Amino acid sequence: DKQTIIVWEDPESQQDWALSFQDLADIANIWETIRQEKRLLPLPTLENLADLARALTCVPPSQREALANECISEGFLDGLRDAFHTAEDLEDEELLSSLWRIAKGLFLLSNQRLAERYLQQDVYEDILGMLEYDDGLPLDKRIAHRKVHSVQVHFNQAVVFEDSDVLDRIHLVYRLQYVKDIVLPRLMDDATFATMTQMVHSNLAVVLDHLQKNSQMIETLFAQIRQGDLQSLLFLQDACRLARQVPPSQRQALWDKMLSHGLFDVLAPFLRDGSAAAAASPSPSPGTDGGSRQARLGALLRPRHLAVEILLLSAQSDATPLRHRLALSGGVDGGGGEGGEGRAMLSSLIHIVHTEEDQGVQGQAAELLRTAMDPAGLEGRTRDQCLGTFYERGALEEIARPLWGDVGRLRSSSSACFGVQLVCELVAFAVTH
Repeated sequence: DKQTIIVWEDPESQQDWALSFQDLADIANIWETIRQEKRLLPLPTLENLADLARALTCVPPSQREALANECISEGFLDGLRDAFHTAEDLEDEELLSSLWRIAKGLFLLSNQRLAERYLQQDVYEDILGMLEYDDGLPLDKRIAHRKVHSVQVHFNQAVVFEDSDVLDRIHLVYRLQYVKDIVLPRLMDDATFATMTQMVHSNLAVVLDHLQKNSQMIETLFAQIRQGDLQSLLFLQDACRLARQVPPSQRQALWDKMLSHGLFDVLAPFLRDGSAAAAASPSPSPGTDGGSRQARLGALLRPRHLAVEILLLSAQSDATPLRHRLALSGGVDGGGGEGGEGRAMLSSLIHIVHTEEDQGVQGQAAELLRTAMDPAGLEGRTRDQCLGTFYERGALEEIARPLWGDVGRLRSSSSACFGVQLVCELVAFAVTH
């Protein structure tokens, strides 16, 4: 019943008044009329697009909230989209230019609710269409944003997100980043850029929190990676990269959950050479759609590179688990259990430093070894065990082995030369620490 009643207070008499209506349609019409009288902006029509564009240019901070509240209304949004469709049908460059300035101005209001509403599934294509008509760029330099999203961008789910809200946020994060990094970077001031970045972070936090709390999803993801699914490995890499953008406590909770599900065991086969990784991780059957996609991914990237980066991101968040795996549980070479697995992973990283052709990956592997070798913060028996792995159980000798060989081979390979440089740096690090 309250939905058909308008209540207000008379400031002069300080009395409350109320109007009751028979149905919702009547009260909606009256309420819209009242709102129109108090609007700062008119609803969009072809005739007032130029005026709207001027009104949304260089808006004072004190008016941004009020304007955003008006622009988020369905009436304003519907009128703007109708005007855009008509302007495109007429191929009217002046109207389309005004629509571009309006769309740009809407995002520059730096209002999260407004930006997210205009990038939701039901309207984002029209908004991106308006942003195609950037009158500050020549025609041959303009980007067909709608075509990029409909033809060039393909959404694949490595694991299924059953929560529709989380799935919507994943799409929203991509669109927010696209607008921030591709569409409007030259037009945003520092405050707007910071606001857009915060919008991305807040939505990412929800997505990663959902992943962290969903043990079944992590188990499924890791099972697919063990089977050699590169799409799942890419998803894991993306999740670990994006985790850098969320608060430290939430980031650490995600890493703790993945470590508890055996993250290092999942990645270990990919650190070995290609044949070993392939033997441990069979690919989908060729001839299937998954198999062809797997083949395309395999041609574009090397799984070992992804695994090294994920390990480095883990160490940058908290080095303790990786140091425990590599150095504190190193065991003797070839031993069983966690100790043997840790020593095997350590040898794999050393081998990458020595032989990897990609110097960036060589540097990442060396950084991981430096992390494992660093005794800072370790005390007593733990420190002795860490140092023993390298000095008594042969790890440092294994690292330094290229220094004993024929240096003539370095002339034919820049990566081999860089590997020896990294070895020298690691040996120097061991001496100084």
